[in-house]
Amino acid sequence: MPDDNQRIIRAAAEKLRGALDRVSPRTWASVTIDSFPRGACGHCAEMLARYLKDTLAIDVIYASGHVGHIVDGQTHAWLEYDGLFIDISADQFGLPAVIVEQHSDLHIRATEVNRHAIIRDHWWAQYAAPVYREATDLIARA
Repeated sequence: MPDDNQRIIRAAAEKLRGALDRVSPRTWASVTIDSFPRGACGHCAEMLARYLKDTLAIDVIYASGHVGHIVDGQTHAWLEYDGLFIDISADQFGLPAVIVEQHSDLHIRATEVNRHAIIRDHWWAQYAAPVYREATDLIARA
């Protein structure tokens, strides 16, 4: 049974993912994503990390690795926090859009996984900020 922490994180993840689904294709295209959620896992992980920090004051770990057991040669990015796998773009692999679980085959079976703290650099302004701004505006208006 999920604990309170897991439920709170899931609710925040679902809220952001719902907003990302409503972000205009033009805004997504401005950050080089033309078929959200395909190819947007890194963007989604970075945006969700910022959203969780802004709304819940938690710091997560960014993880990325090879998920050849799902799609040959494919890599994927997600977040980890307190034993949870947190992912808001797994639907590109036919899985649920939002995963906040202690056990996830996609993430457990990933290989060559790299984990690190979120890096705040120039990438954010160019490749995520416009989408994040529109998504959080949509959340604020809801």
